[in-house]
Amino acid sequence: MNLPASGPWRDLCGPLLDTSVHPLRYVLRAWPRAMVPTLGIALVLSTLFQLLGHDLFLGEDPMAPLKSISKWGFLLTIVLFAPLSETLLMAPMLAVLMRLWGGRRLPAALSSAAVWAFLHSLSALLWGVCIFWTFLVLSIAWLAWRPRSFGHAFLVTFGIHALQNAAAGVWVVMLAW
Repeated sequence: MNLPASGPWRDLCGPLLDTSVHPLRYVLRAWPRAMVPTLGIALVLSTLFQLLGHDLFLGEDPMAPLKSISKWGFLLTIVLFAPLSETLLMAPMLAVLMRLWGGRRLPAALSSAAVWAFLHSLSALLWGVCIFWTFLVLSIAWLAWRPRSFGHAFLVTFGIHALQNAAAGVWVVMLAW
């Protein structure tokens, strides 16, 4: 992935391309790069929506169906099942996008993030917009680690995603249950 020699894009994404570190260290370095901008986007957009008098999710609470199960069932679903299934679906999607973009990783990662944002926005528009950055980081992580092995790419991407969902899930449980 070609990044500019300097600037915020390189500062934020450059470390995501460094696969010379242990995968666990990579996950722990990459997760804040996914979480912090996503929280910033969510904060700005939710504040703007509330100031304009709009429903935060522009419809029903996307977590409502999951709230009918226990707290632990909810957390298990979003911390393990969602990252597992979405990472397994991301793999072939990124393989196809890499072919479509002639092996260029940045356009493939951006396209993947756009698809995931669209899919999440089907539950709630704001959720889809906020999740774009997270899936950009996940897609970059997958593409960075895939040359090493499918297993490395899967575990690293799953790990970042599970941490992201764990933080969000604990927050939802604390506020909603």
